[in-house]
Amino acid sequence: MTIIVEDCVEAEKRKEFHFFNEDQRGYLRSMMAYYLDEVCGLDGTMTVAALVVDTDAPGFFREASRDSLEFCLREFGARLKLELLLHAMLIERGATDEHSD
Repeated sequence: MTIIVEDCVEAEKRKEFHFFNEDQRGYLRSMMAYYLDEVCGLDGTMTVAALVVDTDAPGFFREASRDSLEFCLREFGARLKLELLLHAMLIERGATDEHSD
């Protein structure tokens, strides 16, 4: 599922969007959120995540561009999930090195 907010200020006026704090009003103008499903954390546990991209340009992300945006997010999201899995596999978890003397 992808959420696209073309103009955050206008969406708030229509009660379709809510700013979490006043500072966001100064920079959050257009955004999209893409559900990634589960990603691997540094400790190896899986957790649900989303990829969220925003900009200070109203109308930057458009509903009319949904197909191409979702394509890009799907490709980038798959790579991100893979890199998080690889990172978790390679991170040391306090194991001792038997060969160091």
